[in-house]
Amino acid sequence: MGLAKRDVMGVLWWRIVAWATVVGALIAGAWLAVQAMSGFLSWAAPVAMWGAAVGATIILLVERRQARD
Repeated sequence: MGLAKRDVMGVLWWRIVAWATVVGALIAGAWLAVQAMSGFLSWAAPVAMWGAAVGATIILLVERRQARD
């Protein structure tokens, strides 16, 4: 059974959100890692990397669900 246009747009929206989360967290993590080298915000880089991991997990779950449907 094919996906309705609304369902396809919903999946596309979540893919965009998930990839934006991953890319944003990686960029933020890199910037924060540079800041951590100077002694500031040493706690923030690991938090950003965890954000990237959560985003990647969301992507995998969406892809897996789409493959099942």
